[in-house]
Parts: sequence; C-alpha cells; structure tokens
Amino acid sequence: MGSARGPPPGAKDWGKVNEGLVDAFQKYDESSTFSKEDMQNRRSGGEYGLRDEGVSFAGGKTKPGNIAVRGIKNRAALRAFSESRYLGRVLGHTGRLYCTFANKLARESRRVFGELKAKFPEINFPSHPSAGGNCWAARCLNSAGKSKLARVSTKRHADYGNWAPNWCCVTAVGKFDPDKGGHLVFWNVGLVVRFPPGCSILFPSALITHSNIPIQEGETRYSIAQYSPGGLFRWVYNGHMTDEDFLSSADEEALRKRSEDKSRRWKEGLGLFTKWQELVRGDYMGQELGDLSELSELSSEEEEPPKKRKKI
Repeated sequence: MGSARGPPPGAKDWGKVNEGLVDAFQKYDESSTFSKEDMQNRRSGGEYGLRDEGVSFAGGKTKPGNIAVRGIKNRAALRAFSESRYLGRVLGHTGRLYCTFANKLARESRRVFGELKAKFPEINFPSHPSAGGNCWAARCLNSAGKSKLARVSTKRHADYGNWAPNWCCVTAVGKFDPDKGGHLVFWNVGLVVRFPPGCSILFPSALITHSNIPIQEGETRYSIAQYSPGGLFRWVYNGHMTDEDFLSSADEEALRKRSEDKSRRWKEGLGLFTKWQELVRGDYMGQELGDLSELSELSSEEEEPPKKRKKI
C-alpha cells in the first residue's frame, strides 16, 4: 500500500536536515507573495501557502506544459528553495525509496516523462540532485504563506487528479510533537500513522482518502508533496493527444480496441504494484517471476519441521 520511512540508515545528522528545511521554508515565505487563491484550496485544513512547480496537463490546457509560477520574486524564491542542499538530501532519499518499494511504478513514470520531454523539450520537471533521477512530474510546497506560523494540515480528501496507481510522496518538516499531532489518517483502511518531522510517507493518494491531524498551538509544520498528474499519462496513452482529440479522430476499430483496453487497465495498474514476496526474495524490480498469483502459501505439511536443539 505504501511506505512510511524515517531517516536513511546511518544518517545521524538527519535532524539538521529538518532544521535546514525549516530555515529554507522561512526564507522562501519571506521572499514570496501569496494571493488569496495561493492560501487555500479544497484540501486545506486551514490557511497556508500552496505553490506547485513542475509539469502538468490540466486546467483547459491543450497539451502538457510547465506549471505557471507568477511573479519574478516568486520564481526566484522557488528556485532558491529548490537549490537547498537539505532539499537535495530529501529528494535523493525519497527517490531511492520509491525506486526500491515501487520500482515498476518508477520505471513507468520515467518512460512517460522521457516521451514527454522528447515531444516537448521546453518542459521542466522538478529539480533533483541526480541527473535524470526525478521520479515525479510535480512538487507542491506547503508553507506559512501569509500566515504567521506554518500549520499545514489537510482535510479528508483523495487526489483524484493524480495518476491513479502511483504513489505520491509527502515529507513532513517543522517543529512539532508527533505524538500529539501531524498524524496521517488513511480513512479507507482505518489507519492513523505517526508522522514525525523529517520523515516521508509514500502512498497512492488518488486511491486512498487521507487527511492530517492538526498540530498543537505554537508549533510549526510544513510539507513537501511530490506527485504526478494523471493527465500526463493519459496524453501519452492516447498517442500524444487529448481524450477528446482521440475520440474524434478514432475509427470504429480503434474505438472497439479502446473499449476492450479499458476493461483491463485496472489490472495493468495493479500489476505495477510491488508485491511483498518480491521484496522478501530481493527481487524489488519484480523481474524473476511475472505473476505470483499461481503461487500459494506453503501448507503445514510442506513446511520444514523445527529442529530440536541439543542440550548443552
């Protein structure tokens, strides 16, 4: 379903990464301007600044393109935040998590991004410390904006605009008590997950209804959300055109094939999830066996009986 991860193994200085990002967020807010629309959307659990960057295909666009960031000051502030070495460490860590625990999703994402970049050289995916290492098409910074304190939380929602099977990645940043607030709630499955500062959670945000528990008074919480809009994948699936253009230009045979294809697309999406057995046997890329559905759990008769220990 997803992966909830703390610091990378051996990263004893990860607390400094969180502190560095808090400082970077504060400078970003001070250098930016926020309109009323920038301070609230349907997901907001309060007033805070939201700003997206990267590539999308929505809002009446006729083709994929860069997400518009209005204002020279705002673009400069966003660029300065993106160049933070602390952000670079988080991006490297979360990218490795994604490529390990959701490798098939990561490979499909990069295939689609490669097609889009070849078709539209002018598009710019979010910055990443490793060349070609970016795994998501867009990034959203959730900050204080015009508010005195960053108290980022979300209402109960699902991100239906994202690529349906894909994992988004949310990283919590700030100074708050994770035992008293900031938890991530997965409503469909009845889970409440502790979500400390500096930690990241990856999950299919289009499929699972989720929200945050607000933090305590006087505390601060920012977040970084990495995601991929579903419209980009539909564009490539349609042969580099919109749904409307495909339907208007397709002949009867193409429409029949599309109808048949739709009936199995959900299965193909499920096939992109990494199975627990693949991770257990070290095959995180899912290449040793194409389908585990034919395998069954060992029965009690097949299991090797425990060996008796010799008395010393």
